[in-house]
Amino acid sequence: MVTETKPLSADLSSETEAREEFRSRQARAYPVLRSLASLKLTVVLFAMAIFIVLAGTLAQVNKDIWQVIGEYFRINFAELINGQFPWVHPSAAFVRIDFQIFFPPAFFPSKPVVPGGFFFPKGWTIGVLLGLNLVAAHLVQFRVQARGWRLWTGLGIILLGVLVTWAVIAAGADPEGFQDRPGLSWGTLWLLFKLGLVALWGGLLAGIFAVDQNRKAERGILIGSAILLGGFLLWLFLQGDAFRLGDSSMRILWQLIKATLAGTVLLVGCLFVFRRRGGMVLLHGGIGLLMLSELFVGTGAQEAQMSIQEGQTVNYATDIRSLELAIVDRSPRDYDEVVVVPEPILLRTPGQGPAVIRHADLPFDIQVVRFFRNSTIRDVRPGEKNPATAGAGLFSIVEAARPVAATDRMGGTDMSSAYVKFLDKKSGEDLGTYLVSLYLRPQTVKVGDQSYEVALRHKRVYKPYTVHLIDVRKDDYLGTDTPRNYSSDIRLVENDATREHLSPLFAGGSTRNVDRKIHIWMNNPLRYAGETFYQSGYWKDPRTGVERTTLQVVVNPSWMIPYVACMIVATGMLAHFWIVLTRFLNRRVAQPKPQADPAEERASVSRQQRRHQRKTRKGSPADSKRWQQAYWLVPTILVVLCGGWVLSKARLPHYPSDTMNLYEFGKLPLMFEGRSKPFDTFARNSLRIISDRQTFVDSEDNRQPAIRWLLDVIARPEQAEKYRVFRIRHPGVLDLLGLEPRPGSRYSVEELRKNIEEFDKQVRLAAGLAAEDRTLFQRKVLQLRQKISRYTLIVAAFRRPPLPELPDLTDAKQDQQAAAEALRRFKHAYDIIRMQNKQLAASQPPLAVPVLHDESPEDLPESLRDWLSERQPWETYAEA
Repeated sequence: MVTETKPLSADLSSETEAREEFRSRQARAYPVLRSLASLKLTVVLFAMAIFIVLAGTLAQVNKDIWQVIGEYFRINFAELINGQFPWVHPSAAFVRIDFQIFFPPAFFPSKPVVPGGFFFPKGWTIGVLLGLNLVAAHLVQFRVQARGWRLWTGLGIILLGVLVTWAVIAAGADPEGFQDRPGLSWGTLWLLFKLGLVALWGGLLAGIFAVDQNRKAERGILIGSAILLGGFLLWLFLQGDAFRLGDSSMRILWQLIKATLAGTVLLVGCLFVFRRRGGMVLLHGGIGLLMLSELFVGTGAQEAQMSIQEGQTVNYATDIRSLELAIVDRSPRDYDEVVVVPEPILLRTPGQGPAVIRHADLPFDIQVVRFFRNSTIRDVRPGEKNPATAGAGLFSIVEAARPVAATDRMGGTDMSSAYVKFLDKKSGEDLGTYLVSLYLRPQTVKVGDQSYEVALRHKRVYKPYTVHLIDVRKDDYLGTDTPRNYSSDIRLVENDATREHLSPLFAGGSTRNVDRKIHIWMNNPLRYAGETFYQSGYWKDPRTGVERTTLQVVVNPSWMIPYVACMIVATGMLAHFWIVLTRFLNRRVAQPKPQADPAEERASVSRQQRRHQRKTRKGSPADSKRWQQAYWLVPTILVVLCGGWVLSKARLPHYPSDTMNLYEFGKLPLMFEGRSKPFDTFARNSLRIISDRQTFVDSEDNRQPAIRWLLDVIARPEQAEKYRVFRIRHPGVLDLLGLEPRPGSRYSVEELRKNIEEFDKQVRLAAGLAAEDRTLFQRKVLQLRQKISRYTLIVAAFRRPPLPELPDLTDAKQDQQAAAEALRRFKHAYDIIRMQNKQLAASQPPLAVPVLHDESPEDLPESLRDWLSERQPWETYAEA
């Protein structure tokens, strides 16, 4: 057998050629990578990101926030890549920005029409380019600085850190069971957190003794950090449980602890591989993970709502951002057969005119004649042309309305409607044109002998469990109708029977066998089966008093990524800052004093001699010394003067014994806008709203504090009406009230009364317009109305009720008829005052009188005991 052998030189030559080819390709690719890694490109991309955020913000003047997110920031991959030639459509990565959005009505009341626009990369497009820029920067500038065992150890630790990061993220998206707390109680976790801080403090102390004595900068930083952390720990342990975080805060702290653990493991690996640049590499990795989080949220997160009435059980959530046309067959005895047409299919109009929707599961064909994104509904007028030929549309008609924008003060959602024609599947016969709307209930459509219910509704997402609302509660801030907390008590049930009963979609799957009562409140959601239930709303029917809760149901498997990414970034930033700071300080400490050249030293001496001669010619040494004294004397005087002024303001005011102590009165508490505050604070805030100042000038031209003004409004309203405290600067409002401009632009209540009827007329006209349609004059009129309302609210809250006097017992016995008449007048006046107090309570007045709830004597009438029990902890002076 003959074996062919190649010369060794040929093998070396081929290996050399391969190496040269690789280097040649690397050299050709390097300019491309260097261009992608350019810092100039980074700055341009950041500027583009800021601009697209600005454009998206301005677009919300006329569009809903979710519509803006879809159009300006996220990419629809179904539009980007589809089966039609050329298969990839780059236009899906861009958005057309109209010039009109840069002229919002708030800044341009004339509402100019600006045509035209331009295309701009979407937010995700810019994010992809930023990601490429970041990766290219790492390939070009961040080189691996480890070899051998150090490199492999570092890579192994980084791999471990990646696994820990994945475990932390995946634990947050556990699709099985409840995820309401860790294995330990919150109290135990808080104790372990404090012990962890103690361990960190011990590590700082160990570092102080371990660091070389010559590295003074690092030792100084460690000593300072140890002192600060030790002081904080001493204070923390002295506080005990008084400073312990609440359950909602502990839940966040628990997530941050896990994320910090993952970031610490990754940091150790990066320091092994990249040495001093390990912190920067980790920081960039956290930023990249945060960018990926938005991609995961945009493609995988789902949001819906559960609106449940007390005593009701539901098995679905509704997505108020999407619509569907539901066709329900209720003929089966044990279940309903439901077929839905999603919104994208309803709005699809290929070619000319509406498309006919056909499907084997539909009992009839569907043609959308006209669709209204937002609409208003009213009764049909006699003789009016009506698109509907059957159903509720024969009596009601809808009109197009402006879609709800994110900036609308009233908020709300679009009330969509549509005129839909139903066609027989076999013959194509017209079954009628129906009006389907979110305003209307389901309607019946007959096909032969079979009846179906049709309704336009928000998209429903059915669940393999049921949620029963036991009780919902709304807690308001005291004296207001501003909600402080919503809470719901629910019963969650999931078992084989419920899964099979709810929908064939979940029949046969694995069940969790759950039957549990749960309390959900604001900032304390329920996490179950990969879903998060947030308490988001409350509504009470004013007619029936039936209460309803709204739970936000969020499916977001990547909800832990922002926590992890932010803590990775924080860990990398702290490590990088520590490395750079210690390196800088060590260089400063170790920097040797430069040796001067003899020739330069002689030149320096000669320059100093010349300067000394010039100073000698200008003046004597005594003059120079005086200038040096003045150099320190001037700032010292300024500091003393400023300090004296501050101390004079901080000094407690002194009042003679025969005058009112305004300072002590101002310290008394009252309740306003749901919070307890001193009278002085309430007076300052009220006067600032009315007068744009915290002081006023009395009738004797003396400047007085706000608390004096408040006391005069309470006790001497006739005198307070003479104070010029209402600031009015608009010439049109001054003309309306018959006032002349004056320095300071402040006017009294007496002066405002002259033309108050005409002013009230203008207030009604302005209030009847939408905010964007009001002129500057009308806005100023409403602003003055708010100032007057604040003043009248104070007067009403502290007025003395004008109750007639009752006759004493002797007079009542002498003239019983007169006494009965006096009692009747008193009761009539009292009923009027109680009605006025109820109206006053609706205005959320200041509550100045605390109510002591003593136990009611048993001998009191039941009605009086009920009245005492209904009294609030604080009341207005007028009511008390």
